[in-house]
Amino acid sequence: LIPAVLWLLLIAATPGTPGTDRVARSLPDTTIVDSVRAGGILIRALPEQVRGIPVLSYEPTRMPAVGWFVDRSFFWQTAPETPPGNYRFEFRARIPEGMETVTFRVVVVAND
Repeated sequence: LIPAVLWLLLIAATPGTPGTDRVARSLPDTTIVDSVRAGGILIRALPEQVRGIPVLSYEPTRMPAVGWFVDRSFFWQTAPETPPGNYRFEFRARIPEGMETVTFRVVVVAND
């Protein structure tokens, strides 16, 4: 879970989202948001569907150097010295209608 202060920062950084009810509606359904403590491990499965359309396969297009991706599973082992902040990773989803970019926004929280 994202601590309250970082959640508020995330809301402030997302244009047109003055309240938490609007955050989910303002982010495209091709955006995933998660958090991890510096030095922690993040494991996340990418969605089976994009915009209600089944995803046939994924291809990473922007990933961390120490990240792994297999099938729909994303794994990132952060280092204890990973700077806190927002990180953006991208995956190309192949759907029957063509390609769609899925953005994965990760907030790294300082390991206090």
